Amino acid sequence: MKRKLRLLLILLLVLVTPVYASSNNLFVAEDSVTETEEKSGTTFVAGNDVTTKNKVDGISFVAGNNVDINSSSDYLFAAGNDVKIENASFRDGFIAGSSVEITDSIVERDLYVAASTVRLSSTIGRDVRVASGTLVITGTINGDVEAYCGTIEVKDGAVIKGVLRYDEDTKVTISENATVNATEKVKLSTKSFFAKLKSDFLDSIFSFLNMLVLGLILMLLVPKIFEKIKTYGKESILSNLGIGLLATLAIPIAAIMLLITMVGISTSLLLLDFLIVMLYLSTLFTSYYLGNIILSKKIKNKYLLLTVSLLIIYLLKLIPFVKIVVAICTIGIGIGLMIRILFKRK
Repeated sequence: MKRKLRLLLILLLVLVTPVYASSNNLFVAEDSVTETEEKSGTTFVAGNDVTTKNKVDGISFVAGNNVDINSSSDYLFAAGNDVKIENASFRDGFIAGSSVEITDSIVERDLYVAASTVRLSSTIGRDVRVASGTLVITGTINGDVEAYCGTIEVKDGAVIKGVLRYDEDTKVTISENATVNATEKVKLSTKSFFAKLKSDFLDSIFSFLNMLVLGLILMLLVPKIFEKIKTYGKESILSNLGIGLLATLAIPIAAIMLLITMVGISTSLLLLDFLIVMLYLSTLFTSYYLGNIILSKKIKNKYLLLTVSLLIIYLLKLIPFVKIVVAICTIGIGIGLMIRILFKRK
């Protein structure tokens, strides 16, 4: 047992380091990376100097010391010391760094930025939320700006069609040649600013880490479950989904019917407990199942495979509307897998 716990700690230390096989064109990690090839699927790019000049049909994750993004993607997650985004387009963006500059780009919906210095000279479709020392705006923002900043500068030509909301202690300079629909001083704090982020993004991170730790422990202690999951291929997706959704509806009905009889109360409670456990584990097992179908040829390490596939599922749950479909599918497929394994059905 001690040996397994030591192994688990080592794995956790390794997994928090974003290292991916460079032979996989969706997972690239080198000292200097320039991506120009069009990608279909979620991509991970990391390095000291990273430049992207491609189109990504999916979610784009970019991390490095110096990051230059000149690409388009569905959703962008970028982190680095110096992050420059120019002539790029994406639906929603989550950006973190020391210096972040977004120029001549199009963000269709919302933008979240945390940095020391932020310069926005682009078109934002909806709202912007920024935590920084200095925020400089010269672009067009069609929604609100909520800024937890020391200094805010709204330059010539800038347009804010919603409300510029900032802390009462923030130093704000608005040019006469800028257009700001309304301003509002509020008592912002780091806690209140990140409350909106925490409800979605941060909560997902914490849930992901909790599920990852649980998955690694189960993978170490009961590896046969994950070996059995690997035996179900893509041809079983619909059947697993159907079995799982049917069980999700049938078990509560059966539990309610058993509650009517005095002798069935204990069984009813056991059924409900069983369903709760399956609902909780469904995301974990679905992630590993789909990861084996989609990524197993590119990621041979089962621990890394679980990490990447689980991360993708949790990130998809951040996307409005998509998260509903993802939740239904993960519950259905996961519970279907568990029932099949318990009853040893192919």
